[in-house]
Parts: sequence; structure tokens; C-alpha cells
Amino acid sequence: NFIQEEYNEALGDRYLISPLSKMSLVVSQWLTGCSISIIQGLIIVACAKLFFNVSYGASNLVVLFIIIVGAVFFNALGLFLGVLGRRMKALDGIVSLLIPVMTFIGGGFIKLDFGSLSKLSINEVFQQPLFDYIQQGVIHLMPVYNALALSLGFVIISVFSLTRKGAR
Repeated sequence: NFIQEEYNEALGDRYLISPLSKMSLVVSQWLTGCSISIIQGLIIVACAKLFFNVSYGASNLVVLFIIIVGAVFFNALGLFLGVLGRRMKALDGIVSLLIPVMTFIGGGFIKLDFGSLSKLSINEVFQQPLFDYIQQGVIHLMPVYNALALSLGFVIISVFSLTRKGAR
């Protein structure tokens, strides 16, 4: 929404005359989103531990790593989709519809077995390694590493698109 709404409105005009570079503005907005997402994830984990005595396996660091990469990935994806959404206005509506569908298929609301259909959900990339670790002690983080690499690509493409000469 930062890219699609704020950047093209009056606040965007103030951003453009700011002494900070466009790259600094975009990256700082992305990092702010990542920080908020990480804090939200930590609150959920802490409340689940405190109120429901949830066990997260032998090391909470694996869970923390998955939360951090998930926050980085989903904020990078949001940044990338925001950049695309500036050109394709219908994308915002499509994404708004896909978010609950992907969450449902990925088991975010209720864990249902959709078989291979669940592989279509982006949420599955983070949920499966998390549940495998918590339930079986198996550390399989390759999908999480792939998401981290994609995040970097999304951010680089987005920053390049927004900071090139003449871009607004």
C-alpha cells in the first residue's frame, strides 16, 4: 500500500523532495514492515507458549528464523506487488482475494489435508518446515532459504523500478 497509495499522493510528493534518496525511503518502508511483522510473529509465539504451553521443539531459534524469513519474504512480496500494482490496478483486487484463499489452502485457519493442492499456497513454504520441526524435530529449511533468495530478488527489482531516473 505504501507504493500504491502513499507514494502517488501528497505524501509521495513530500517523499520526493525529501533529502533522503528514493532507495532509502523504499528500503526503510520495507524494513519497517518487516519489523512490525516480526514483532507480531513473536507476540503470537509468546502468547501461544504462555497461554497454551505450546512446545516449539528443542530450539526456539529455528522458529525465530522461520518467522524472520517469513516477515522478510511477505513484506518483499508486498513491495514487489505494490510496484506492479502501480501499473496494473486490477492486481490489488486479485491479491486481496488470493490472500484468504492461500491462507485457507495452506492450513492457516484450519489444518485440512488438501493434498498436492496445498503446495500452491505460499504459506505452505513456511508452515511445513515449521510444523515438521515442531512435531518431528526435522529441520528442512531449503524452502525457507529459497524464499529468502526470492525476497532479495523482489526487493532489488522493486528498488530498481522505483529509483530509476524518471520513476515516480
